[in-house]
Amino acid sequence: GFCYSRVTHCSHSSLGRRSRAISFIIVVSSSRPQQIVFQGDIDNNVRPFQHIASILFLILLLFNTAPLAEGKAAGAVPAPPDSASIPDALKSPRATIETFLNAMEAVKGGSEDRIEEAISTLDLSEINQLVRTEKGRDIAWTLLEVLNRTRSPDTRKFSTRTEGKPYVFQSYPQGRVAIHFTENQGWRFDQKTVAALPSILDGLSTKESVDSAAPQQQTYLPLSMRIRQALPAGLKAKGFVLEHWQWLGILLIVAVGIMLDKLVSALLQLSVRSWRRRYAKGAFREISDSILRPFGLMAMAATWWTGLNILGLPDDVLLVLLVSVKFLASISGVWGAYRLVDLLDAYLSDRALATENKLDDALVPMVKKIFKVFVTILGLVFIADNLNISVSSLLAGLGLRSEEHTSELQSH
Repeated sequence: GFCYSRVTHCSHSSLGRRSRAISFIIVVSSSRPQQIVFQGDIDNNVRPFQHIASILFLILLLFNTAPLAEGKAAGAVPAPPDSASIPDALKSPRATIETFLNAMEAVKGGSEDRIEEAISTLDLSEINQLVRTEKGRDIAWTLLEVLNRTRSPDTRKFSTRTEGKPYVFQSYPQGRVAIHFTENQGWRFDQKTVAALPSILDGLSTKESVDSAAPQQQTYLPLSMRIRQALPAGLKAKGFVLEHWQWLGILLIVAVGIMLDKLVSALLQLSVRSWRRRYAKGAFREISDSILRPFGLMAMAATWWTGLNILGLPDDVLLVLLVSVKFLASISGVWGAYRLVDLLDAYLSDRALATENKLDDALVPMVKKIFKVFVTILGLVFIADNLNISVSSLLAGLGLRSEEHTSELQSH
């Protein structure tokens, strides 16, 4: 919504220095505004956190603006039904199964980009968009394994009708594999099929694949499935929310990430200290040993990000954990980029001091600020991309809110 900022300077005689309080008022709806206050002494230790606080504030605007824009856009011009919008690859149950099987064969042959074509045959509308890509790949390979363990699909026997009731490939005690028709979207493996696939594969775990390349096919299963199949039944039992082996996996991933963070941070600190004592000159002698500390956090976030994707977690659990890890990776990345800008500033400051031109002394702080603003923008774009926030919807939302506010002012 609209942002109003107020900067207040006040002198503290007891401290002998000036502090600054910055208050932001965020209008998230027609209800009462919310106020967030950041306060701190302006020195070198606080400045990096002010940039990070600014990023957090802008993220709040992203979350409060994008949904409004999407809702307004969706409600303003409803899309009329159009059967011609259905792609030929999803025109019938036969077209859907052929599209899926051909795409998966191409992926096994090395065409990784064809996995998106296979995922398009799955109805993933019940899976949150933030984790849809990660879950979609696993579901596609699981479906292929279920088909191969049931019978080799003869596409000539699949129906060619363009509408009507669902086409059922096979029913199992745990559920069924069916292709369902949806208006304006075509024929896709339905939500019930997607939800039942892990249980169906468990029921077929003792049955060999009918695929002629069965020994190779096993390697294409999601890693979480292969790990789970190798575990004893006791660890696969479900406890609180998750299965026992998944809790143990989370504990192990967290421990490995923390240890890696400490190890990387310690190695970087020793390297900076050794380099500074032996080779550093001028402004570089004043840099902190922990200037590269954010890269330890980045290593930890990368470990967690990778590890969470191999545990086969439920959608809601994966959503909470993965979004948190992505946010940590984004913040640590921006923080690390700020530290690299500080190193660039130290280098430019030394070069400026070596010249008699006073213009250099004035340009160096300006260059530092320009790079930090640029890094902040890159960080926001990275966060928006990982959280699937539409930039166009965000800008549209800002425009809509501006128009509403202008109308309110004119009415008064």
